[in-house]
Amino acid sequence: MCGIAGIVRTDGAAVDVGLVAQMTERLRHRGPDDEGYVLGTFPDGTVTPAAGNDTVPPLRATLPALDTAAASSGSLVFGHRRLAIIDCTPAGHQPMGDASGALWVVYNGEIYNYLELRAELEQKGHTFSTHSDTEVLLAAYAEWGLACLGRFNGMWAFCLWDRRRRWLFCARDRFGVKPFYYRHDEAAFAFASEIKALLPASPTPPAINEALAYDYLAFDFLDHTPETMIAGIRQLPPAHWLTLDERGQLTVQRYYTLPYTSAGGRADDATIEPLAGAYRELLVDAVRLRLRTDVPLGSCLSGGLDSSSIVCAISRLFGGDHSAAQQRTFTAAYDDPACDERRFAEQVAAAARVQATYVFPSAGELWNEILALTWHQDEPFGSTSIYAQWCVMRAARRGGVTVMLDGQGGDELLAGYTMYHPILLKGLLCRAQLKTLRNEIRAGAQRLGQSPWRLTGKAAAVFYEPLRRFLPAAHGSDLLSGDFARRHRRRRAGWRAARSTTNLQARLWADMVQFSIPQLLHYEDRNSMAFSVEARLPFLDYRLVEWAFAQPAAVKLHAGWTKYIARKAVAGLCPESIAWRTDKVGFATPEAAWMHAGGEVLRLLSDPGTFRAGRFIDPLKLRAAMLPNDEPAPRWRRDVWRATSFELWMRLFGIS
Repeated sequence: MCGIAGIVRTDGAAVDVGLVAQMTERLRHRGPDDEGYVLGTFPDGTVTPAAGNDTVPPLRATLPALDTAAASSGSLVFGHRRLAIIDCTPAGHQPMGDASGALWVVYNGEIYNYLELRAELEQKGHTFSTHSDTEVLLAAYAEWGLACLGRFNGMWAFCLWDRRRRWLFCARDRFGVKPFYYRHDEAAFAFASEIKALLPASPTPPAINEALAYDYLAFDFLDHTPETMIAGIRQLPPAHWLTLDERGQLTVQRYYTLPYTSAGGRADDATIEPLAGAYRELLVDAVRLRLRTDVPLGSCLSGGLDSSSIVCAISRLFGGDHSAAQQRTFTAAYDDPACDERRFAEQVAAAARVQATYVFPSAGELWNEILALTWHQDEPFGSTSIYAQWCVMRAARRGGVTVMLDGQGGDELLAGYTMYHPILLKGLLCRAQLKTLRNEIRAGAQRLGQSPWRLTGKAAAVFYEPLRRFLPAAHGSDLLSGDFARRHRRRRAGWRAARSTTNLQARLWADMVQFSIPQLLHYEDRNSMAFSVEARLPFLDYRLVEWAFAQPAAVKLHAGWTKYIARKAVAGLCPESIAWRTDKVGFATPEAAWMHAGGEVLRLLSDPGTFRAGRFIDPLKLRAAMLPNDEPAPRWRRDVWRATSFELWMRLFGIS
């Protein structure tokens, strides 16, 4: 797990080596264990590896220092910061070249099936001098070219210089677990793992991409397009590769599309049982692959179904009684019973016999660390739950854990949120499955503790979604300035069309590939890497994802139960009280209380006299929403949080 950065001049000019060093230094938190550079002449010229201040001593003694090598700088410079996870010896140093010197790569991620690929490549005649997955990546590209991506099971973002083909080849994993940002113009191509690392390479001060600002402020959408909040900085989308040829021509192409069935289907015991077995087998194997590490490992444990399944699967793989010595769990806990899931996490920790650690995020800590949190996130963020995850990752690092498994993705795989229930009901009605519709309304009302009429009303409301465009709050927030909202009002219709309200399978697919998972992965990557922790996500193993999206809706939401097939599958793996929980919390935090405690900060941020975001947000409306009737403490509203986070981000990143 690492941070990568680089600049390639396609106009033939020499790269400013100091600039790449500055970019790489901004990624130090992603890789404190080692630092490395390679300087060359693009597309096929000489290559000079170089050392930085943090390069491991054995290599620093043999490589020229970066400032010395800079005298002969060419048109290409790669920088790398390493978090040593697999083959922690100096042999895993990057940038890494192959034996011929024709291929050089900077790589961030893990290829979990690297051992299997290595064995296959050895049979084809490849030899290896390290135990790292980076060397396997180079050999796989040498053997299979661009098709190597289809053989990887893991998470990755890399830039590979192929001197024979005279191009750069960059790629990002299927679901975008690892980030890749870039700038490109007629003179140069620059890339990095984080937006902040690209800012020194930008020819002008950062300016806001208005359309993306609207999507965030109005609808809480982030990472749903190749664009970012900073104009001119783009991200390579998940499941895409990019090439840059000797003429400076940039090509971006999709290499993978997640298949799915749109079928509603039917479910009965004869159907469910074999499917539950298949799901359990895939999940346990996904966890098994993600236990490959040469450093201490732990798990995020909320007490919900997904994280609990991972912890219990690890316990089984480790051998039950011995798991306490090999696995640690980390849980965010609160004094507020509405948010606290300790009692469930404790049940899982006891059943799995692990060493459990509990952290207690507080309002005071949030407001003391809000600048650091915003800096590491790179862009404004949608809720305070991001801070709870930040605290969990920090606790893991302080506890000596470098790799953390987490349950991200389980809800989008198998319809884990109650918001999906009305979509299922509408789909049943559209398909005239009236008997199933009636049964689901009754069962869903019972599970959710609601009257059937209320649940029916929620489903009916989905039918009237198109009429919302005529309502005053059609922009998703009434805090936006009038001109700004009017300029971008058409974007709402486009995003509504992309998120189905009639077919559950299509909605889950959209949330997996565009709307929900990319945003959550952004938060996860920044929070974990802020503390030099690698997060691994078994539910995003592509084999499990493809299997889940091949199953009909009926086995996901069934008899009022969310994630029905998963609940059946973990019987005997997790405690029954966890498998059949009905009170999903969803990683909530005491947001109202935390907003109340941040009154002084929020008043300063929303002061009309110093407000920077006035082009986008009406400061008077913000004040009125935050402090209605001149109340002394701010009220919680999700769009109020977005607006203040946006303002803070503008100030911190120097955006006027």
